[in-house]
Amino acid sequence: MRSLVTLFMLLAAVVLMTVPATAHHSTAGEFDMSKQVTLEGEIVRVEWINPHVLMHLQAKNAKGESEEWILQGFAPGPAIGRGLKREKLALGTHITVLGYPPRPAQAMNARTSVYNIAGGDPSKSSHIIEAGEIKLSNGDIQIFGRGPGFGTSSKK
Repeated sequence: MRSLVTLFMLLAAVVLMTVPATAHHSTAGEFDMSKQVTLEGEIVRVEWINPHVLMHLQAKNAKGESEEWILQGFAPGPAIGRGLKREKLALGTHITVLGYPPRPAQAMNARTSVYNIAGGDPSKSSHIIEAGEIKLSNGDIQIFGRGPGFGTSSKK
């Protein structure tokens, strides 16, 4: 009887642990992984929050106008586990980042609209990318998210 109760509790724990995992969004569902973007600019803000570290980057567009982009990376724990250091992401640090652009607005889920930095202007919702590796001005490369890499390090 005792082993039956233990087995039931173990099975219940396994089932309960899988429920949150099914609620997580798909990177491929939100971002177009067949395209790649490269941004270069200065870090203006970093948010070490769950479910993703968010880095705000001030970058110039093709017209030379300044735009703020949001770079979505790993959750804080995995980011730090992959060697990302908070001190390397200091405000004003110049970086180059590779990432995947968002899919059209109709394909994006409601959570992504929270990141809309344009005060509700849906035409600006494209200013978020799934970032991959970032290259610091000193040449160091940091793994930031599931986006593309410069080809010099391996993703886990």
